[in-house]
Amino acid sequence: MTDKIKQAYLAQSLKKRFIIIMSIIILAFVVVITPAYGTDPVIILSGWTPASSATITLTKPAVSVNVVSTTSDLKPSSVTAKIDGNAAAATLTLKGHMQEWDDGEQLQYYWVQDSKREGTISIDSPEFAEGTHNAEVTIADMVGNSQTSTSSFTVDAPPTFTPTFACG
Repeated sequence: MTDKIKQAYLAQSLKKRFIIIMSIIILAFVVVITPAYGTDPVIILSGWTPASSATITLTKPAVSVNVVSTTSDLKPSSVTAKIDGNAAAATLTLKGHMQEWDDGEQLQYYWVQDSKREGTISIDSPEFAEGTHNAEVTIADMVGNSQTSTSSFTVDAPPTFTPTFACG
């Protein structure tokens, strides 16, 4: 069978041989590259605060995570969060910067949005008791891709000191 394929190939013009070889190369490239590309996350949640597995002394820390979408604008209304398995309010602040404007009478500041594809999700957190706590965030983009990320941290509050005064 291979002799017949070889004879058929050699019977083709040089131009047709070139097209056949290029088709094989492109097909091999697509077969190798497409699965790797298809498995990349399109929404990346990283940079938790407090850091994942960290031990902290604050009992009411700011809890947040950075988010980046590689393919589409983020959908702020899709954000959900949990603290220790309980629903918690969360807000997506899209990447931006403060801008000042002087109208001649008063200096004013306002937020300028730089990107709809990256930002920070802040979770309203309760007062935490000592121990390990878990945070979870889910977000979607405008085309329906979604991603969930979890992080845990331990609260080890310092002992409280109550001064005692001796009279005498």
